[in-house]
Amino acid sequence: MFRVVVLNNEGVQSMEHGRFNDAVVSFTKVLQILSPIISDTRARHMSPSAANGGAPCAPSASSTSLTSRQQQHHQEPSHSEQPTQYHELEPLQESEDPKLSSDASKASDSSSPHCSRSGAMEAASTENEEFVFRDPIVIPFDVMSSMEEPSERLIKKVVVVAMYNLALSVHLSALSSRDGIDLTRAERLYQLAFQMHLEESCDVTLLYSLALMNNLGLIYRAKGETEQSKACFESMLSTMMYLLESDEAKTIKQWDGLLSNVMDSIFKVQEVAAPAA
Repeated sequence: MFRVVVLNNEGVQSMEHGRFNDAVVSFTKVLQILSPIISDTRARHMSPSAANGGAPCAPSASSTSLTSRQQQHHQEPSHSEQPTQYHELEPLQESEDPKLSSDASKASDSSSPHCSRSGAMEAASTENEEFVFRDPIVIPFDVMSSMEEPSERLIKKVVVVAMYNLALSVHLSALSSRDGIDLTRAERLYQLAFQMHLEESCDVTLLYSLALMNNLGLIYRAKGETEQSKACFESMLSTMMYLLESDEAKTIKQWDGLLSNVMDSIFKVQEVAAPAA
């Protein structure tokens, strides 16, 4: 597993320096090493919507932005449940090893041991000022000691991390080269990452869900897939309302950019609907 961590973090470094093709190679190698886990996951847990080509965020999809436990908290808020709500937001946390982090909101905090982000990744907007979530996930090297004989659950979390990083690297490459083929590849990879995230019930942060839905929604919009894009941003709005109610929105440094995309989507829908009214 040492090689898996090294390859993932090499891919992140390549992304930070704009070497997206090199990053794709690194993340692909990670997934190839863990391919037995991926195959087993897809065979046993793939939802009917995904198996039939259904896209995450699509109105007909069975996927949702919140896990069942998060939905329960969302519907039945209670002060006594607040610690549990906060636990839901902890980065990729599990009993075997709580160190592996996907919490990009803490990435720029030098006191956080969970993950890191270089200044090169701070830019988060395309030319049309849409907010693209650009932060890859770093696996800290101190987690390697626990990965000599890693649990299946931890391995699946690494798979989810690598799948997201691969999707993001292809997405950023598409934005850089204006390559429509890469954009379609990124769309499919985000869909798979999103589906694996939901089906495996990994305790990753809601920020991870927001990042996936945001970037996938932007790709749908760029491709003219209006309904899918709208569904993604509506799911984001639901998740963001939950974060506001649980007083966790302030922990997300990308909040303004994410909210801007959601509001832009809502206003565009209203503008289209207004003439018909």
